[in-house]
Amino acid sequence: MCDRRCLDVWRSILERVLIQAGDEDLSNLVHPATASIFKSTDSQMRSRVRHVKRCAFVVYTAPKDYFTSKLRPMAEKLVENLRSTATGAGEAGCRALHLETLLYIRVLLLKTTPGFLTPVWPVVLAELIKILTQSSGVARNTQAGSNEQWELCLAALKVADTASLLEIDEFHLHQWMFMPDLQGTPSALAPAAAPDSMPSEANGGGHLAEFQPFSVRLTGGAKAGDAAAMGAPCITARSVSTAAGFVEAASTLNTNTIASIVRRKAVTLTELMRLVEGDFLELPEDQIDVEKPFDFSLLATSPSRLVHSQAPPHLRDAAAR
Repeated sequence: MCDRRCLDVWRSILERVLIQAGDEDLSNLVHPATASIFKSTDSQMRSRVRHVKRCAFVVYTAPKDYFTSKLRPMAEKLVENLRSTATGAGEAGCRALHLETLLYIRVLLLKTTPGFLTPVWPVVLAELIKILTQSSGVARNTQAGSNEQWELCLAALKVADTASLLEIDEFHLHQWMFMPDLQGTPSALAPAAAPDSMPSEANGGGHLAEFQPFSVRLTGGAKAGDAAAMGAPCITARSVSTAAGFVEAASTLNTNTIASIVRRKAVTLTELMRLVEGDFLELPEDQIDVEKPFDFSLLATSPSRLVHSQAPPHLRDAAAR
C-alpha cells in the first residue's frame, strides 16, 4: 500500500515509460490474468481483479488519448468483466471485480476524448441502470442493504457523476435518469409515494406517477449541505459502510439545478483526477496525504541521491558523517 505521494511518483515514472514506448498495446504493458488448472476459482478471480486495477492505473498514467487506437479490445475486456460479475453476483470476488471495472470506466472517461467512447456507452448505461435499479429495491429499508451493496451503488453513481461533470454529450441525453435535470422542479425532488397510493389510469386517478431519478429514489430527495457553499455536484467520498453514509455521499447529486450551479465554481479536471487517485489508494483517509510533496526533478538524478534526499533528517545527517 502507498500514499498519494508514492502514487504520484509511480504515475510520473509510468508516464515517461509510456511516452518512450510509443504506440504500445495495453496487453503488453500489463501482465495478463491467466487461468490455470492449478489455481482455485478464488485465486483466479483475485488475479483478474488485480489485472483490471493495473490496467486502470496504466491508462490513468498515460497521456490523454494514448490508447484510442486500442479501445476496441479494451472495450471487449470491459464487457467480459461485466458479464462475469453478472454470472457470479453475490460472490466477494465478483463484487471486487465489479468495483474495479467501474473505476476503470471512470478513468477512461477522464483520459479519453468523448467521441472515441461512443461505442462503449450502451454497455455502460445498461450496467449503471441495472446496478441502481437493483439497489433501489432496498433503498427504503436501510437495514436491508449490505455494505457491499452500498459500495457498488456509490461506484455506479460516481461514474454518472463524472460523466455529468465532464459534460459528455452521450451521457447528457440520459442524465435525467440518474440525477435531477437542470430544471430542478420541486416535484422531481419530492419523496416517492408508495406504489399503492400512486394515482394511475388503472385506479381512476387520471395520471401516472412522475419519474424520479435514481439519486432521488436512493436518497429520498435529501440534499447535502448548503448549495451556495459547495462546489458543483460532485461525490467526494471514497467509500461508505452504511446506508446513512451512502445517503450523505450520494445526496450531493440532488443539488444539480440551474439555481445552484450558477452560484458554484466548476469542478476542474485536476480535481476529478485527484478523486480517482483516492480510489486507487487502499490506505485510510487520514493516511493518504503527506505534508511534503515529492520533488519530481530527482527522478532524473542518480538513485543514491534520490534515496538520500527523501530519507529522514537524522539518517541524512548520519550518512553525511
